[in-house]
Amino acid sequence: IPVVTLAIGIKMIGASRAAIVSSIGPVSTAFLAYIFLGEQMDFIQIIGMILVMAGVLVISYKGNKVQKEV
Repeated sequence: IPVVTLAIGIKMIGASRAAIVSSIGPVSTAFLAYIFLGEQMDFIQIIGMILVMAGVLVISYKGNKVQKEV
């Protein structure tokens, strides 16, 4: 199922954006494990998740800005 949804995503939004979105997979997995499985997260993991999400947002924003200028 993940391979099929990734292929559909690449077709819809392009490979570069799909790669950015797929980089949040580990973050969402850790978050869902915390919610549904009761996994514990320490401070370093939370900071890492925040940094990954911030990086994705920055790259996404800069990518949109560059596309509009072209």
